[in-house]
Amino acid sequence: MWPLHHHRHESGRNGQSSAVPALLAILSDGSDQHVVKQFTDSNQWDLNAVSAVEDAAPSVGAEVSPVILLDRDLAGQDWRDTVRMLASHPSAPAVILVSHVVDQYLFTEVVHHGGYDVISKPLQVDELRRALGLAFTFWKNKSAKSFS
Repeated sequence: MWPLHHHRHESGRNGQSSAVPALLAILSDGSDQHVVKQFTDSNQWDLNAVSAVEDAAPSVGAEVSPVILLDRDLAGQDWRDTVRMLASHPSAPAVILVSHVVDQYLFTEVVHHGGYDVISKPLQVDELRRALGLAFTFWKNKSAKSFS
């Protein structure tokens, strides 16, 4: 298993970074993990990377990353239930499903279960930059409105 990693920059209140976005990546594929690490290193994102949903449980406790990447192909997991569980956290993270198949039907189903988007495997840095940037902006705007 890929062990839990925290790559934090300037930590703020509650251990969350005050200066950079945070990403929880639940991915089982080594090459996808490598691409995510490249993205977070070059774009100054905090990364909490695990290879199984169970390993993410401590991260989904009191605080959770505003953006979560979830591998559709995790063994023994129904991605629908997992997306619903992650998206229902009080901080309402933007959950992005990572899948070999990406089409309008899957996107609609992800959104129906509370997710934000779907991106294709194998992961590409440019696609991550686009999707994660938009997801973080969406989360910030949604969070700001809920505190207004």
